[in-house]
Amino acid sequence: MTFGQRFRELREKKGLTQMDVAKQLDLSISAIHHWEHDTRFPLAVVLPKLSNLLGVSTDYLLGLTDRETGVGKYSAVNTREYVPVLENVSTGIGLPPKEKILYTMPKFRDEDFDLIVRGNSMFPLCKDGEIALIRKQPRPDRDGQPSLVRTNSNDAFIKRFYQQSNGVLLKSDNPDYEDTFVDRYAWHSEYEFIGIVIGSVRLERE
Repeated sequence: MTFGQRFRELREKKGLTQMDVAKQLDLSISAIHHWEHDTRFPLAVVLPKLSNLLGVSTDYLLGLTDRETGVGKYSAVNTREYVPVLENVSTGIGLPPKEKILYTMPKFRDEDFDLIVRGNSMFPLCKDGEIALIRKQPRPDRDGQPSLVRTNSNDAFIKRFYQQSNGVLLKSDNPDYEDTFVDRYAWHSEYEFIGIVIGSVRLERE
């Protein structure tokens, strides 16, 4: 069963029209139409809301399980391992407090948490609104690896990491964005390496 077929079956079982779903999720009815015809899919940030509306788990919606078990905002109750989805990362690489967690998602790969991408500086690797899969580690495995870096001002961003003799070059994939060079002193006093990007989830909506 495809996502669209499963979604339509659940919607009809709940007695909801496409317009009902669109209003509940603050979306256009054409977006819901695309879902049911498997021409587009919900953005990752919409999935938990859709899950709650239909009373099933996000795993069930995505066809990862045949159990319709519901999940809460910060926990999951089926056999798959879940990771937190964040909008930003605070100092350190431990699990953030619950108020910093937007929701949880099934683990797609061997990531430690997922991060909502803001901006298109790393397009086409990942674009605005997508979910980046982050594995926590103290340093990159190689030069040029897409990495998550945080500054003392709590700004977190993804760039390609290049170690140089006098500092670190943080390079964008999108040529419309400037690269950033950080000298050795500033790197150790003002920046923190959080982890590497091991993939992204490309779920789209209108």
